Amino acid sequence: MDLRDHLRAIHDALDHLVALQREYSAPGDDTHTVQLFAIRLFNIGGSACKLGLSGYYQQAFQLLRDSLEQVNLLDLFRADRSKIAEWRLADNKRLKRHFGPAAVREALDKLPEYKGQKAGRDRLYAILSEHAAHATYRGFRLVAPGNSPRLGPFFDATLLRALLEDLGRHLAHATLAASMLIDGAMNSAVMRAKTEYVDRLRVYHDKYIKPSRSPQ
Repeated sequence: MDLRDHLRAIHDALDHLVALQREYSAPGDDTHTVQLFAIRLFNIGGSACKLGLSGYYQQAFQLLRDSLEQVNLLDLFRADRSKIAEWRLADNKRLKRHFGPAAVREALDKLPEYKGQKAGRDRLYAILSEHAAHATYRGFRLVAPGNSPRLGPFFDATLLRALLEDLGRHLAHATLAASMLIDGAMNSAVMRAKTEYVDRLRVYHDKYIKPSRSPQ
């Protein structure tokens, strides 16, 4: 498994997230909302990659958990585009009740196209929460190699590989979801970028994403 493939996939996703900003949108419409998601995904991808390559694994994996929340929301929006405006206009109470991480995973499991995926989504979110987002003893591995406390960054090939593999897969998923949601009167540059991205992603998907999926 070549880590350069995952770095290339991350780079391709970041490039495509930039390309999606070229589509015209008006502040407050659905396309503009998805473009804001794309900006957040770009920041997550770039920051997580930089932190991981610099030896700050706990912070990098914490950002990866953030990307999972974006993936799940975008998948929900793809299934029901009316949810974009509903989410955008929701107050805090409604956001927590209907669009919180657990609520979104529950909603996705009720949809035929995502049926059976909840256990996997729950498990990965829980792992990243326990080891990266929350303070737990097991999570200290991300800041203390070999259980030996060390201030600042350090190099761990296993942690770096795990980060880049997961970031490559999940950023590709999120980027494709955002791209599919921007499909209005696209300008030629955006249309060309979408076609080129899907072509590159297909190779990565067939090599790294498809083989890792468990049978439903």
